[in-house]
Amino acid sequence: MRRVFFDTSAYIALTDASDQFHREAVELVEMLIRARLPRVTLNYVLAETYTRTMHKLGHRAAVRLGERLQQDGAAGKLSIIQADAALDNTAWKLFQRYRDQQFSYVDCASFAWLQQAGQVEVFAFDKHFTWMGFSPFQG
Repeated sequence: MRRVFFDTSAYIALTDASDQFHREAVELVEMLIRARLPRVTLNYVLAETYTRTMHKLGHRAAVRLGERLQQDGAAGKLSIIQADAALDNTAWKLFQRYRDQQFSYVDCASFAWLQQAGQVEVFAFDKHFTWMGFSPFQG
């Protein structure tokens, strides 16, 4: 079964109408909804998303986004993976290993989860995911 992992860059593009990827993000999420594809993300991605949204669009926008995502999680529309010690350990190793790539720690945690999850498409506008060999969600 197809699953789609959401990165911070996708949430930001969807939330911020001035984002260069906003139109593409909206089109992709509409395809995802029509196809009823399961969505998944990490709690770290949500933390990063809320913080970036607050800095760019304000606290109210970050809270609204958080409430929508938490509702999606409660309704079973979004699986929110809670990072554990094993994931953190793998993320830290990736963070240390790829010092020349300037991956964020959240990216490394996402990579660690994606590596163990298997076939998951990635909804992201962060080129690091394709550089690491993950399949982009294209509808």
